[in-house]
Amino acid sequence: MAAARSQPEDDPDPSNSSTIRDSGTPSVLELEDILESSRVPLNHVDEVWPNLYIGDLVIAHDRKQLRRLGITHVLNAAHSKWGSKGDAIFYGRKIKYFGITADDCPEFDLSSYFYTAAELIHQTLRNPDAKLLVHCILGLSRSASLLLAYLMIYHERSLLQAVHRMVLFRPISPNCGFLEQLRNLDIELNEKKKQPQGWPVDCQMISPTDTVSHALLSEPTGKALSTASELVNREEQDINSRSNIGSMEGSSHRRRSRSGLQSGTEDDYEPPPMSELQKCLWTRASSSHVDQVWPNLHLGDAWTARDKLMLQHLGITHVLNAADGKFNINTGATYYKDMNIQYYGIEAFDATDFNMSPFFYPAAKFIRAGLNTVGKVFVHCAMGISRAATLVLAFLMICEKMTLVEAIKTVSAHRNISPNYGFLGQLRELDRALIRERRR
Repeated sequence: MAAARSQPEDDPDPSNSSTIRDSGTPSVLELEDILESSRVPLNHVDEVWPNLYIGDLVIAHDRKQLRRLGITHVLNAAHSKWGSKGDAIFYGRKIKYFGITADDCPEFDLSSYFYTAAELIHQTLRNPDAKLLVHCILGLSRSASLLLAYLMIYHERSLLQAVHRMVLFRPISPNCGFLEQLRNLDIELNEKKKQPQGWPVDCQMISPTDTVSHALLSEPTGKALSTASELVNREEQDINSRSNIGSMEGSSHRRRSRSGLQSGTEDDYEPPPMSELQKCLWTRASSSHVDQVWPNLHLGDAWTARDKLMLQHLGITHVLNAADGKFNINTGATYYKDMNIQYYGIEAFDATDFNMSPFFYPAAKFIRAGLNTVGKVFVHCAMGISRAATLVLAFLMICEKMTLVEAIKTVSAHRNISPNYGFLGQLRELDRALIRERRR
């Protein structure tokens, strides 16, 4: 493994360099030119700020090397993404773990995590003995964008200064969408600096409020974020105090009253903006190949779909494959012909421009039919995170009369999910349509 490059304490501040032009927020093209000019080698991990490291999956999965570095906290900007296996269980008690299920695509709104992630980094580094690793798959785009935002928010660096600082120690390459979001943050922060009396209340650092997204992210005592294990423990206590999983059906009116929305009535409910919905998807529970997310309804991956013994053990009677087809998980009805299983396949692709909404009602109907026969339904795609999760959320909204926020909370209590940005938008439109229907 390439050695980590350390950040020297007497490193000159790039903001003092005469070569840095800071007359305004640079364009995306100008930023890309600066990023491409970096000549430092790419290591598995680099220290870019005292006790703050950025790295890739190799270092994130190397627990022995993390111990050598003295890492005490890990922030994974690619939680549950392909190849990323880290979670609170993987790291144990000696390392606190936080996860963000971010996609490395220009359409993904990473800006909704800028302030909360920056606050997490800031609070962690206040302890002089703490060392934090921020990583994604390659340590180039998602994690780098969060670190740039941290330097801008907490160290008053302009975007240009933050970029110059980072490329001294590591080549980074945020995608064009993230760069544009960082530009917007730079403009916002510059406007705040011009205000003579400091930042107004509505521009202060994000803190816990009564909104559902912050309720999922925050401790009531005022901590900005909770570890995955703390979130799981709190969710388990909450569930146990109300009911067991078998009593969840037929109680949508009770769920609505504790959904965490600012309004206590359905008449006042409006689907949250996309940025708020993405915050709801911060990691909350550890996922297995398959998890029961609703009575007799299981959500999982292709590994379980191909494991007939596991399906028999679970008593599965219906399989819904959200990744059917020659170029996907090509099982089909014939694969289960020696089993008493009803099969329904949807040839969907996990792409933001794929229209999943035409399958919402047919999939919900199939799931409802399976559950009505006292059967057990297994819904899967490749990883059980995006396509399959989207259809399960739609089922809960259509058949169990949940709002999208309630459906996300219900499923996330048992499994990490991350519908892509396009699917999340389609679910939001379904949420809006169902609310209109119920108000008639």
